Amino acid sequence: LHMAPFDPIVAVAIVWIAVAVLLVVRVLAAHWLIWRSIHRDILDTDPVVTSSAVTAPVAWGILRPRVLLPANQRHWQAHQLDIVIAHEMRHVTGRDCMWQFIAQVATALYWFHPFAWRLLSQLRDETEFYCDEVLLALGYKPSAYAETLLAFANVTSRFDRLCPVTVAVARRTTIGRRI
Repeated sequence: LHMAPFDPIVAVAIVWIAVAVLLVVRVLAAHWLIWRSIHRDILDTDPVVTSSAVTAPVAWGILRPRVLLPANQRHWQAHQLDIVIAHEMRHVTGRDCMWQFIAQVATALYWFHPFAWRLLSQLRDETEFYCDEVLLALGYKPSAYAETLLAFANVTSRFDRLCPVTVAVARRTTIGRRI
């Protein structure tokens, strides 16, 4: 048997493709897992879905984005629920989940470049800052808004631990800069 000589360019290409495919599969698997967990709770075209499968309020969905609320939202104060829904609906109307998905695929393709990961993180942060600005400009009281952010800062979506494919109302990593 005659073996072809080792070609480092082919080896690098194989590694690049393998990692990129794994990262894209991770994103798609996370979306599928969420869909599988909540599809029974989705009624027609209602943009707000309550589900026991989610633990934190989030926006989710690429083609038909929705606000996902945990079942315990019935125990929230009315002004907190209003702020959360308004915030997450801003993500829905801005198609933030679609842009996050595109950025995640781009990051998967350029996984070797640290700037790609930084841009993905920056996109997540900037969408949150923008939603904050919009809601405050609409007249939401800054102290009530900050209180709501703090109330949800320690509540994480179990789906984000697998792969961050949702847009949450509050993340611990940005809460200090947002308040």
